[in-house]
Amino acid sequence: MNDLIASGEVTTGADGVFTIPVQLEGDTLYNNGRGNYFSYLIEVTVTNAAGETQTSTKVISAGDTSLYLRTSLMPKSCKDEPIKLDFYASNQGQLVDVEVTYRLYRAKDKSMKQLEDTPIIAGTAASNKEISLDWKDIPSGPYVLKISAKDDQGREGSAETSTILYSVHDKRPPIQTPDWYFKSNTEFDAAHPAVFYFGTSEKDVCVMVDVFSNEALLESKVLHLSDSIARFEYPYQASYGDGIAVNIYMVRDGQVYQERVWLTKRSLDEKLNMKWEVFRDKLRPGQTEEWKLTIKNPQGKGADAEMLATMYDASLDKIWKQRQMFNVLHNRNFINISWMGNFTSSIWFEYEWDKKLFKVPSSEYDHFVIVPSSLIPAAPGQGVGEFWIRGIASPAQQNRAKFSKKTTGAVLEESVVTARSSSLKDALAGNVPGILEAEGETISPVTDNVRTNLAETAFFYPQLRTNEQGEVSFSFTMPESLTRWNFRGYSHTKNMMLGTLDGETVTSKEFMLVPNLPRFVRVGDKTSIAASISNMTGKVQSGTVSMILFDPMTDKIVSTQQQEFKVEAGATIGVSFQFTVDDKYTILGCRMVADSGTFSDGEQQLIPVLSDKEHLIETLPMPIRGEETRTFSLDSLFNHHSATATDRKLTIEFTGNPSWYAIQALPSLSLPTNDNAISWANAYYANTLAAYIMNSQPRIKAIFDSWKLQGGTKETFLSNLQKNQEVKNILLSESPWILEAQTEEQQKERIATLFDLNNILSNNSAALRRLQNLQNGDGAWSWYKGMNGSLYVTTYIMELYARLFMLTGEKPTELALAMQQDAFIYLHKSALKEYKATLEAQKAGMKMTGLPGNMLDYLYLIAISGEKVPDANKAAYDYFLSRVGGLLSSSSMKMKALAAVVLDKAGRKKEAQEFIASLKEHLTKTDGQGMSFAFNENPFDWGGMKIQTHVDVMEALELVGGNEAIVEEMKFWLLTQKQTQQWKSSVASVDAIYALLMKGMNLLDNQGDVRITIANEVLETISPSKTTVPGLGYIKRSFTQKNVVDARSIKVQKRDQGIAWGAAYAEYESPIRDVKQQGGALNVQKRLYVERIVNKVPQLQPVTEKTNLQVGDKVVSRLSIRVDRPMDFVQLKDQRGACFEPVGNISGYRWDDGIGYYVDIKDASTNFFFDHLGKGTYVLEYSYYVSREGTYETGLATIQCAYAPEYASHSASTMVVVSSSEK
Repeated sequence: MNDLIASGEVTTGADGVFTIPVQLEGDTLYNNGRGNYFSYLIEVTVTNAAGETQTSTKVISAGDTSLYLRTSLMPKSCKDEPIKLDFYASNQGQLVDVEVTYRLYRAKDKSMKQLEDTPIIAGTAASNKEISLDWKDIPSGPYVLKISAKDDQGREGSAETSTILYSVHDKRPPIQTPDWYFKSNTEFDAAHPAVFYFGTSEKDVCVMVDVFSNEALLESKVLHLSDSIARFEYPYQASYGDGIAVNIYMVRDGQVYQERVWLTKRSLDEKLNMKWEVFRDKLRPGQTEEWKLTIKNPQGKGADAEMLATMYDASLDKIWKQRQMFNVLHNRNFINISWMGNFTSSIWFEYEWDKKLFKVPSSEYDHFVIVPSSLIPAAPGQGVGEFWIRGIASPAQQNRAKFSKKTTGAVLEESVVTARSSSLKDALAGNVPGILEAEGETISPVTDNVRTNLAETAFFYPQLRTNEQGEVSFSFTMPESLTRWNFRGYSHTKNMMLGTLDGETVTSKEFMLVPNLPRFVRVGDKTSIAASISNMTGKVQSGTVSMILFDPMTDKIVSTQQQEFKVEAGATIGVSFQFTVDDKYTILGCRMVADSGTFSDGEQQLIPVLSDKEHLIETLPMPIRGEETRTFSLDSLFNHHSATATDRKLTIEFTGNPSWYAIQALPSLSLPTNDNAISWANAYYANTLAAYIMNSQPRIKAIFDSWKLQGGTKETFLSNLQKNQEVKNILLSESPWILEAQTEEQQKERIATLFDLNNILSNNSAALRRLQNLQNGDGAWSWYKGMNGSLYVTTYIMELYARLFMLTGEKPTELALAMQQDAFIYLHKSALKEYKATLEAQKAGMKMTGLPGNMLDYLYLIAISGEKVPDANKAAYDYFLSRVGGLLSSSSMKMKALAAVVLDKAGRKKEAQEFIASLKEHLTKTDGQGMSFAFNENPFDWGGMKIQTHVDVMEALELVGGNEAIVEEMKFWLLTQKQTQQWKSSVASVDAIYALLMKGMNLLDNQGDVRITIANEVLETISPSKTTVPGLGYIKRSFTQKNVVDARSIKVQKRDQGIAWGAAYAEYESPIRDVKQQGGALNVQKRLYVERIVNKVPQLQPVTEKTNLQVGDKVVSRLSIRVDRPMDFVQLKDQRGACFEPVGNISGYRWDDGIGYYVDIKDASTNFFFDHLGKGTYVLEYSYYVSREGTYETGLATIQCAYAPEYASHSASTMVVVSSSEK
């Protein structure tokens, strides 16, 4: 059950303690009589007088039994020495002091169920305190210890524990048992031999004993026991190393009994003893201290040691708490020996010696720290420090997952639960803050009563050394924060003896002011700064508290406010100052001081001031087909041409022939980084294709020469991640993708080398030699050297060869031809083997339906390569071909495409056209993306890889014929995928390049002639004086002229064949409250919700300008993301209002069912970085607390594809009003 029992609000007392009035309820469904208890989760959110909010949870138990008793008596107890016992009494985990009565009864047999009527011994003892009982005169045997007690209301509790009393002097086992074992000492050295005992109640038993070391069998003997006990003693010997293993086993009535005893060498005491000589647990802020401690070795002498000492603000543990493990692990290897008797039909003996392991250098790499999952899951939107994301990247991925929130960055101050008056107005004694304008005066110098050093680390001394007496002294000056501090000390000697020492101290004053300053303020906000005043002087204190805002650059006072206060002894009150933020300063100094005449305390910090004007970038993608003219509306730009949008700039970027972006992926294939057959086959493909392109299109050499002459200094070789930094919402340097950008830039820089004919010949020769080494004797290729031959890898490489021949028409080299012939021999044999297995299955009565996928690949390869089917395979070929028609009902587009090619090449044209018609039925067309399938979205299922399936269908449509227009539209879709994604897969790159270059319109041959008209400006991509990158027909221009930025439309004309694309980027500044929602192919919407309990049910209620938020409320930011196509490197920035404090502060990587993203917590925003977003809708939620009164703008959420910045969106901002949390 997770039912909400009660909720509400309470106020702390003067001592910070609060009570929760609640009647705990059980569940009758689980009521099974006496002894029921239930667990209850209590979640408490505390907001102090200064507006700081902290949350904590605790699990308590309650039941119908008030007294739970147990003992520490062990199942076997040696009576030779006094037995030490504890009688524990508790009430649902809380220890209770009662008088316990105990009675020891002798059991009649080892089952312990029947007891003698009279106890052997009886007595009373206090609970929860260790006692010592002398039972050496009690005979050995089975016993039951019964205990009972009554609580303060006379309700009785009882318990019982069984044990077997024994003595080392016993001659026979104390109970009837086939095997009896107990140890006296199993850790031995030269002075302490190992001793243990083994016995049996059986008569005339042969007991076998084997003694092993890590090197050999040391001893093997047989003992004869008859209702007796044998004593084993082993003095330590140097040859034993870390220890020995003794295996004792016997067989009686077909049952194996064994005891394995590991005797280990006694470890030396290597722990250093660290002890304080001078340490104070209460300090004043800014106090200068010198502490001293002594470090001694196990022998009690001063140690020659080195020490690391540090002390930090304990409130940092609220963000991330991890105790440092400081020890040396001594690995000890013991052999595993065992008699096995688990099966009635066999009994065997096995042993395993110490392994000899090769030592190799360890891999070192960075890693993310993972926060352990919460043991008690929270409801959506309720978890403390939680991210929630749910999304649909495909119909099969409709799920919801929870992410543990981890952040780094700003540090939360320590939460102190303080007493609050029932009314803030009462606490302020009815005084309204007075505003004393003192603008222009210079602020007075900082005095001792104003704390400014608020460092979170008091000291960090990594290399302290002991003197001859083992003493360490160090001095430091405490920071001035009023908080608790954790000391950590770690010491070690040269021979790795280790020691640790922890400590805790508090910096405080009798009279304290603790402000809750915002991380930032925003111009136009009506904000407030609250503080708590604590009085520990023992007397009533009254006086004046003031807040001074000043310009830290000039020390000139901006404004001064003050008010009177009165605080009782031992109490804490809250004070608050309100002010409106203007745009005169980018940073403010804030000094708050409370002065009672006798005591004074204050604090001074800096507050960043954010502008209420937002620099925005809005985009309009402009795709266009060949020989087409389009007019794009610019009405949505510049915040729908708002009058408050200032500093406008319009940038037009256009690429006349984007097909070259796909060709730029070839260098990643030509020099593989992995030594496997697929990578080397792709390399041979890329190099051969590059040679074909160079030889068949002379214009291309001139283009590459011009690219190379630019030396990569212009935008030719820049990664899409590096381009257009000025129109991106988050700079590349702030994202986690710098390495990705550098890798793609290097890939493009190698393109001129790729198209060097001499280099092509060298690379192809190397690739073929590698492939030859990876081909096995039967003709199959292994993926990696040493692996078994793979039918899939062999088929893939052969398809690659066949497609390369279809593209170039050039015959392979002699070596390549020989490898292909060997591979076909393997494929023919595999097909024949499959055929024979199918016939055998049919003879056995198995009904065969459909066609195995590997056999469809075989038929497809025969069809596109022209390979002659051997006579031995004709029956198999005919059989499999006869079953191709049955694939028409298949849901796989890839299988239908291959089947159409197979049937068409086999002369079954009519059936092939049926498959083509079925494929066309599933194609969808969009104006901006061409034609594609609306499914096959799973990138991790090989058969469902979208690009591979898309290319297979294009090939089928092309080879069957009559579908030229559809093929061109599908090429359009392929290029739009390259626009928003970095092709990392070599397989995807190979397939896409093949599809773009196969028969049909030659996309590389057109010049990319585009004419763009806006206002009275004309841009042309083929104009030598205006083109930024030759060959690509790339142009980029920025305008600030009024007639251009005010234009409501732009005309784009593509005057030759082939698609082109570009974008308009509108940059401007606007008051944040005037910004309207904007988005398109990529869209983000931001909604805020406040958590409320309605009828004992948690609910999220929408936040609007009319919603009355209160300090301490928990607000959920819900970001809805919609993507109409797959996109790589998507960045989302969610600003927040100055009244919000994020629930958690640890940045880190999150992963959810194929969706990975990085979260970066900043003072004024939370940034999200997605490596990839598939087409679909996603909802992201995270929480913050309301920390101060006033009126605030919540800020915008902006999202952009860093790889294709023309796809961007932003939300609108919302005004929120926050009142005091007082009722």
